[in-house]
Amino acid sequence: MSGERRGIKKPGAPPYPRDVWTPDEHGMKGRIFVAGTGRSGTTRLAWLLGKHPEVWAVPTEARFLIDPDGLEDLVSALTDRYSFYHADQAVKRFDALMRHTLTGRTETVFRNWYLDQHFGEARWYRALNAMMSQLVAIDFDENVPCDRWTGTHAQHWPSQQKRHRRTIGRFFPEREPLLALCRELIDTLFASAAREAGKSFWCEKTPLNLLSMPFLWELYPDALVVHVKRDPRGVAHSLRKQWGFAEIDQALDMLEPYYVRWARFRESGYDLSTRRYLELAVEDIAAAPAAAMRAILFSVGASRADYPDDSYSLDRTNAWQREMEPADRRRCEERLAPYFGLMGYDIEPRLAEAATPA
Repeated sequence: MSGERRGIKKPGAPPYPRDVWTPDEHGMKGRIFVAGTGRSGTTRLAWLLGKHPEVWAVPTEARFLIDPDGLEDLVSALTDRYSFYHADQAVKRFDALMRHTLTGRTETVFRNWYLDQHFGEARWYRALNAMMSQLVAIDFDENVPCDRWTGTHAQHWPSQQKRHRRTIGRFFPEREPLLALCRELIDTLFASAAREAGKSFWCEKTPLNLLSMPFLWELYPDALVVHVKRDPRGVAHSLRKQWGFAEIDQALDMLEPYYVRWARFRESGYDLSTRRYLELAVEDIAAAPAAAMRAILFSVGASRADYPDDSYSLDRTNAWQREMEPADRRRCEERLAPYFGLMGYDIEPRLAEAATPA
């Protein structure tokens, strides 16, 4: 299997469900999600989009839409996968994600993340509390069993907890009412920040948006998803440097599942031609950033603007070609052979012909 890149092309443009030039009730003309594998150029593209006079880019990855315990998990737990226990845990975990993890109040990779401060703490907690009030059906203290017996009576030790706070999340027989609550939370944060900056589009970048596109389009059917691709060898090389892996196979163990899932998504029959979806290779963006921006802006109906930007460097983008050890390069080509063509890149014909997707 082999593939080719032939520059930047404008995507198909299915009709919007509304006039793109007319702002919606939140004052927004459109929404953009940037997606990729990670180490593929998503951060730089989102930053570049944020320089446009009409586009406000979330300053960091939001991480509450499609990450574990975020909105995607919450919607599933309160609808299709609903049970007493799923709902209890999903509501609590979402609240903890928003109140503690993403506000930097944990000793994890999100320490000092301070996502709430990008939107204003008052607005953040007002929006969160408004949503949480709609998610809880019953909130009560339940008895916790004890393990101490005195004669014929069971008793708690003095230090033992006797009651536990139990939350029964609300059941949503249909997904749309819950999705509407999710939109209200997102727009209260993102759209408000965009309006205050005098902009009418917002852009959110989390690389693994790539694996949750159907959910993002369920939230916003007219959103544009920009998939930033990069030569898989460059991605693997960058991952190894970023994470400090001793062996290239460690980077490939992390990366390969993304390509497997992407391949299966493309084979699933999901019709991307009915969505606003654009694939851009980071190598093409680096070579012609103004052309990349025109393609994106055309897709959402924003005014066009050239970007005389020197932050992209094709030489830096392709640095892996000089830095990657030949053995690592061969190993990458062998393990990821089935996916080079899918991503639009060429490898040796013998590897491509023998490639079989997982």
